[in-house]
Amino acid sequence: MRVRANLIDPVARERHLAALEALFTPKAPASVSAPAPSTRSLAKIVSAAGAPADPAREKLLAALLAAEGAEPVRRAVSALELAGHAVPRRQDALLRLLQHPDERRVRRAIDALAALFDAEPPARRPVLEARLRRLEELADDLETREAATALRRRMHRAVA
Repeated sequence: MRVRANLIDPVARERHLAALEALFTPKAPASVSAPAPSTRSLAKIVSAAGAPADPAREKLLAALLAAEGAEPVRRAVSALELAGHAVPRRQDALLRLLQHPDERRVRRAIDALAALFDAEPPARRPVLEARLRRLEELADDLETREAATALRRRMHRAVA
């Protein structure tokens, strides 16, 4: 009975989902360590590509990418937008947006992911699959549930 009560409690459910994601997120092998690129070479690459990186934006984006659960993601997105930056159209950032409590943002993230998948395959397929299934089962809005189902089915058709 205790397990059932914890699944109903949203805070406990978020902690449980975050722990499961951490458990199944692929990690680099400990024995192989890539040398860290020097700051100088990164600056040259960024400068050659166009606009220099904004350290404040990068810090806010790192906070978003480190956020686990609905409330931390909401705070990170709010801070990013308050500073005048948009959430980038990258798989890792959009994957985090699938945890946002505002279902309109979640639907926009699903649409953006679908557009990205036309050009590149999903980077973290198991995590994406789990989040889409969770949205299919727990989202309040029918439109969000349908969008999650459509993207998940589209991913399966692409594999087959």
